[in-house]
Amino acid sequence: MIDQLPMPVTAPLSSAQKTQLINLIRRAARAEIMPRFRSLDAGEIDTKKDENDLVTAADIAAEAMITRGLQMAFPHALVVGEEAISKNPDLLKGIGDAELCFIIDPVDGTWNFAKGMPLFGTIIAVARFGQPVLGLIYDPVGDDLIVTDNTSPSVWQTRTGRQRPITTAAAKPLDQLAGYLHIRLMPPADRALMWSKVGVLAYVGTLRCSAHEYRLLATGATDFVLSGHLNCWDHAAGVLLCQQAGGKAAMLDGTPYNAGMTSGYLLSASSDAVWDAVATHFADLVADT
Repeated sequence: MIDQLPMPVTAPLSSAQKTQLINLIRRAARAEIMPRFRSLDAGEIDTKKDENDLVTAADIAAEAMITRGLQMAFPHALVVGEEAISKNPDLLKGIGDAELCFIIDPVDGTWNFAKGMPLFGTIIAVARFGQPVLGLIYDPVGDDLIVTDNTSPSVWQTRTGRQRPITTAAAKPLDQLAGYLHIRLMPPADRALMWSKVGVLAYVGTLRCSAHEYRLLATGATDFVLSGHLNCWDHAAGVLLCQQAGGKAAMLDGTPYNAGMTSGYLLSASSDAVWDAVATHFADLVADT
C-alpha cells in the first residue's frame, strides 16, 4: 500500500458502467445464488478455517461469474474475490497499489445462506489505491440494493430502479446505542475486555452478515459496527456507504481506513459524535495493541 497517491482519487465509474455492474450482480444472483438457496446438497457445502467458516457452490459459482463479467468490462482492473483470496492470500498485496480494483464478496453471510436463513447479500467495492470509491450491497432475496460512490450520497434502489436517499441515525447517548460487535473474531484477551464494556450499551450483537449490518447502519436502523477482522470484502463497501449516508468510519485509533489494511479495529458509526463516544468507550482496545 502506498502512502502518497500518484493522482487524485475520484469516482471511477460512469452511470452506464454502474448500471452494467448492477445488472451483472443481479444476473449472478438469478443464475448462481438463488437457485441454490435452501437447495444445497451436502456436497455443495464445505468448510474453510472451521465449521463456522463455510463456502458453498453458490459462493464459488457467483464469484466466478461476476469476476468474468468484470474482467471483460474492465480488462485493466484488478479483480479479487473472497474465494480467490482464500486460495491465494497474496492477492491482497495488490489492492493498495491498484489504480482500479474490484473487491467481491459473492455471498456474504454464507453460514446463514447454508442454513437456509434469508440473511445474506452480495457486496461489491471499487477501490483506487486501496481507498473505497464505490460501494454496493445487494440483497438477492429482496432484489434491492444500496449504492454510492465517493462523490454521491448513498441511495436505496428497488428492483424497479426507483431510488431514495438514505441517512444514518441521529446521535444518541452511549447507553442508547445499538450496534454490531464481532467479538467472536477478536483475540481472546480483547474478547474479555469487550464483554466487560458492552453492558452499558443498549444492544450489541451480530447478524453473521456484514452486508446487512452495514445496510442497517447506512439506513439509520442501528448506530455502529465495530470489527477487528478486516477482510476487505466485508468492509470496504460498507465503510463508504456509511460515510456517504452521513456517518463516520475510521480505524479505532483515528487512522483513515484503507482496503489494503489487514489488522486493527475498524469502527463505522452513524455520526461523528457517536463515533467519538464509541471510540472513547473502547479505547483500551487500541492501548492493548
